[in-house]
Amino acid sequence: MAKVYIRAVRLGKWFPPNDALAVQIARLCILREDLMLQLHGLHAERIKALDLHSTAYRRTYFLRSAVRTMWEIQGANTVIRSNPAFKKMLAKCSPGDQRKLKEITRKLNAAAPLVQRLRNALGGHVDTDYVAIALKEMEWERFGFLEVGARIKETHYQFAGELVAEMLVPGVPPSERYGQLEKDMATIAGLLPIVQALELIIATYAEARDLI
Repeated sequence: MAKVYIRAVRLGKWFPPNDALAVQIARLCILREDLMLQLHGLHAERIKALDLHSTAYRRTYFLRSAVRTMWEIQGANTVIRSNPAFKKMLAKCSPGDQRKLKEITRKLNAAAPLVQRLRNALGGHVDTDYVAIALKEMEWERFGFLEVGARIKETHYQFAGELVAEMLVPGVPPSERYGQLEKDMATIAGLLPIVQALELIIATYAEARDLI
């Protein structure tokens, strides 16, 4: 069984006030924990209390949440990479670590239009315009299910999952939607190594400031 080490973190020392880099690193730590929770919710085989609607809908929900967090991470990464103090810290890292961070930054920037679109449609909120587009473009024969139970918690609008699926590929012809959805999900999956980049950024900051 792997050992887990726990140590106290003095927040005032790690994140001193009026320090622009400390603010961004603190934000990144929060986003890191958000993303880890969302990835767990996305990939878990079964979470009984959350799968009352369906496993697929729970995974879609956490994907939407992860997209929102990825968008914020993309912005935080851009700000941190442009910070003069962090540039000096990064310059002292190994060439391998610098390449890793450069590569994940490249992937984040390349995927930014897709992540932003998904975030605008379904991540930050359920956008009215995207719902309207989905309803307009949806095939008339498209259907889902309504599960009605004796209690509220046993009633599920399972057709909501079909609406979400339509909103993920606006403007794509019906015959091409499945292929486009697979392509988009592959792009998002390619961003999962982002967790390693977060660890690298935070570790670089902590080591440079002698916090570990």
